[in-house]
Order: sequence, then structure tokens, then C-alpha cells
Amino acid sequence: PPKRTKEQEMIDDIRATLLERPKEEALHFNLGLLLLSSSPNGAPDEGTKREAMMAFQNSVMLNPERIGSWYNLAVLSDEFGDASRALEGYDRVLQLTGKEEEQLRVAAYSNKVTIYTNQGNLEAAAKTSETAVKEFPNEGSLWCAMGVVLRMDRNVEWATKSFENALACCENRTQDENCLVALNNLGALYASSAMAGDAEAGNAMAMKAATMYERALELAPNDLSTLYGLGVLRRDMGQTSQA
Repeated sequence: PPKRTKEQEMIDDIRATLLERPKEEALHFNLGLLLLSSSPNGAPDEGTKREAMMAFQNSVMLNPERIGSWYNLAVLSDEFGDASRALEGYDRVLQLTGKEEEQLRVAAYSNKVTIYTNQGNLEAAAKTSETAVKEFPNEGSLWCAMGVVLRMDRNVEWATKSFENALACCENRTQDENCLVALNNLGALYASSAMAGDAEAGNAMAMKAATMYERALELAPNDLSTLYGLGVLRRDMGQTSQA
């Protein structure tokens, strides 16, 4: 049989200890962390994730202020299709953390927006996004999330403003993936506006759209969505050879 790792031995030790001390909250928390991080093949399998989820659930039952358990419980609950429990977990993370824990709060907000969006609850997604960007106005990922929601809701004006804000947030971090998302969405939004306006205004918007796509290609020369968007735009502008 394959040699057991140190982490696997620790997991077995914690399991055995919990049989004797089932109310020791820290053991449940550490068991959950070890289960998620010690899989010999990289990502843990479904059974391991479910055991970890139960460990984090036991942890928050014994210690409702354990932030790490609430966050991991939310992530795993979402993965297994329990959106309501996931939302509860992210809400608890936001209740228990302060603005100094920015990374965790941004992740909680972003994941809540994704859940609401997947449910088709665009109103809740938009409200969550609005709260998030008010708290973290310089976080490009949150502006991108808001832009996606507003674009799905056909609010072109405010979707455009959201992606413009996202782009402004990452102007000095060109490797930020949010920069590419913002540029591609702005290219598409400017292009749609070009089709709706008069000839002079339409040409100006089409040029803005082309600039967005060209900047996106500088970041990711082989990005298919960028290449497709620019190709369609060039075609609509009558530049068939460049399309």
C-alpha cells in the first residue's frame, strides 16, 4: 500500500481524538482544513469534501464566531448546490469581519453576487454589488461583477459605467484579469451603442469599441472573445479585410 503522508496521519489522529472529545471545536476546524489541503492527488474527492463540510458545520455549531469555518462551509455548500446555506455562511463572514479583512470580504461579496446571478435574482445581485462597491470602491472585481449583473438586466448605461470604473481600478495592474473582462465588455457595450446612434456619434463609439478590443489583445493576444468581438465590429464598420 502507498505510504501514508504526515497529513493523513494527522487526520486519523484528529478523527480518533474527536471520538473522545467531540465538543472540542478547534479539532473540527483543523480536520476540515486538513481534509481540503492534504489530498495526495491535488483536489480532494467528493467524499473528502463532504467530510470537510461536516467538520466546518460542527465547528460553527460549537463556535459561531469561527470565520474560517463559515467561509469554507459557504464555499462547499455552494459547490454541493445548497445556495441558502452558502448565502448564510457568506453573510456570517461579512458580519464577523471588518474592513481590514478586505480580501475575505471581497470574496464573500463576489461569491454572493455569483449565487444570486445564477439563481436569476438580479435584483439581489445588484443590491449586493452596490453594497460591495460602496465599501470597496477601488476593487475592480466588484465593479466587474456589478457590470455583468447590470448588463444581464439590460441596463446598458450603468453597466458601461461599472466596467469603466473597473478599468480605472486596474489601469496600473494590467495583468489583472479584471482588466481584460472590463475591456471586452466595454468593447461590446460601445459597439452596441454605435449601432443605436446617428452616423457621427456611431462612428465615434465604434472607434472607442475598437480601442477597447485592441487594448484587450495587447493583454491576451489569443483571447477568442476579444478576437470575435473585434472581428464583428470591423465587419460592421465595413472594414472587411481587417475583420
